This record gives sequence, structure tokens and C-alpha cells, in this order.
Amino acid sequence: MLYLAVRDEEVGSLSDLSGKAVALGPQDPPYEAAIRQAFATAGVAANFVEDLEADALDRVVRREVAAAPFWVGPQLLEGARLPDALSQAGVRLLEVPLDVEPRPAPDTVQGRSDG
Repeated sequence: MLYLAVRDEEVGSLSDLSGKAVALGPQDPPYEAAIRQAFATAGVAANFVEDLEADALDRVVRREVAAAPFWVGPQLLEGARLPDALSQAGVRLLEVPLDVEPRPAPDTVQGRSDG
């Protein structure tokens, strides 16, 4: 799953990003390719901005771009306070199906899970 950080009032769905700037930030090549493919599969022609020096999430908060990848991997933990913190900045997470091997969840270590 791809979690895109988007401006609350500007983006209701992935299709709203057509023609808008989407910051990629530093991504591993397979993830970047999968992100671009997810947009293409949905028929969304976003203007991808590749700036390795700038924090992509910060660019969303500053309204320089409409969206940026926040997390690629399994579902975020229930009850996490992170979405609340994003909401206070006027940002929310948009879930987009992604065809790529996910990164390990933040609470797992090489195939072992606590809990």
C-alpha cells in the first residue's frame, strides 16, 4: 500500500492529482517505479517533482506540491497518533494500492514481530 500525504482541502481522491505537482523525494528505484505505475494505472498524469534535497512531506505542508509519498508498506498501525499530527498541519493520508514488495512494518524486525 502507498500512503500519500495530501492537502486536506485540495485532494479527495487520486484522480484529483492529475496535472498537479507530486514530490517524490528520495525513493529506492523499485518504489519510485511502482509509485509512477500506480498513477499511470489509475490514469492520473501527475507532474512528478524529483528533489532529493527537500523533505517531500514538508513541501506538502508548505503547499509547494499537492502530494508526496509518506509510507510504502503494510497498513499503518491502528490508533497511531501520526494521522492526528498530520491533520493538525492540514494534511491527511490517501491510500493507493501499490504493486511492489512492501517494506517491513515499523514494529517488526526481520520476520519477527513483537506482540
